[in-house]
Amino acid sequence: MVRTVPEVAVVVSIDGSLDAHEVAVHARVESLRERAARVAVELGEAELALEHVAITRATLAAAISGNGLDLVAQDADAAEHAAFAPAVVPMWRAGLAVKHLPDGYQPA
Repeated sequence: MVRTVPEVAVVVSIDGSLDAHEVAVHARVESLRERAARVAVELGEAELALEHVAITRATLAAAISGNGLDLVAQDADAAEHAAFAPAVVPMWRAGLAVKHLPDGYQPA
């Protein structure tokens, strides 16, 4: 005797499996988004540290070459131009704090 499964039971089973798979995929996507946000924050901090190293290197090179006074004048000109340059503001995501905003966007 061959026993057949009613179509309704098969549809419910497939629907339940699909729901379970969807929940698992949503959880994985959220986990990856959180990890990507953490990595983006770390990348921003590392890029800032690298920028500081480049500034320090340029300052030391100018001091060693005896052009320290010229460097101060160049820094003043750069600061004046930077005041009018557009700032890149990161898109908000979990894990970002006020410290990640450009100086002009941080509370005084």
